[in-house]
Amino acid sequence: MFWWILAGFLLICIIGVFYEENIKPTLGYAEPRQDPYVIGKRFEDTALRIFPEDGFSIVHKTVGAADLNGRATEDCIYPDYKFRDLTTGRVFWVECKYRSSRYNLSWTDEEHRSRYLRIEAETGITVYVLLGVGGTPERPDTLHFFALDRMPYTTLYDSTLDACRITDRSYESLGDIVMTAGEPYATGPSRRDRESKRRSRGGQQSPVGVFFISCGGR
Repeated sequence: MFWWILAGFLLICIIGVFYEENIKPTLGYAEPRQDPYVIGKRFEDTALRIFPEDGFSIVHKTVGAADLNGRATEDCIYPDYKFRDLTTGRVFWVECKYRSSRYNLSWTDEEHRSRYLRIEAETGITVYVLLGVGGTPERPDTLHFFALDRMPYTTLYDSTLDACRITDRSYESLGDIVMTAGEPYATGPSRRDRESKRRSRGGQQSPVGVFFISCGGR
């Protein structure tokens, strides 16, 4: 009886080793759940591959409260990056978002979208969104790029995602990215539109004035 039990135990061990080494790696297990802030930071690093140093300079990088032991900075409400296109000299904002699945995809909420629109109007600088979907933050299954002013939705369906999809590669200029993403979502507002919006909001509170209530959950 003892030998039968021992043989059964050894067989189970052999099957377990075989499963771990040969079967489990092929099943496509998802990564363990991580802090959304950490995932977001990983995708922000991916953005630097899309906007390489030889085509874009970084004018500004927004720092979150989690980077400073919970202490917020006055500019933490702004989008993740402000880039300068070295080809044209144009400056633009980029907010980076990563979502693990296309199913019922909400890239932001109305509060954050309204905040970014207000920042765009008050600074006169177009806000773009770089969205990664699926895969990992470092290598998303798909990448999408759109001008915030041209995207009226916070929940994006397949047809909308497909309309603003871009190739995962390094780009030479903002025009190169916009041409890849195409109409109707990638082309930002004209200078006249931005100036008009900024004048129309002249009497409203500036973004810095509300940063204390807005910095959580970027």
